[in-house]
Amino acid sequence: MCGSPHLHYHSNYVNNTTFHFSLNEAADIELAVYDMFGRQIMAIAQSRYEIGAHEIDCPTERLPSGHYIVRFRSTKGESRAIMIQL
Repeated sequence: MCGSPHLHYHSNYVNNTTFHFSLNEAADIELAVYDMFGRQIMAIAQSRYEIGAHEIDCPTERLPSGHYIVRFRSTKGESRAIMIQL
């Protein structure tokens, strides 16, 4: 896999999460948030990214408190993480 997300959680007063990932080759990236039932509730990114480190800001003020699945998919593979919204 050419990259995986590392989640950084900010204070709930900021209402924002930043996703960080690195690519060792250019890739088409999809980053999305799903509820615990597997329904996509937010598409964060869907485009081509070049080699290097990247960060994507995601406003979360509209998400109710709870657990969410973040799916990071590239042309080389897929990873998932749990995000907790306070």
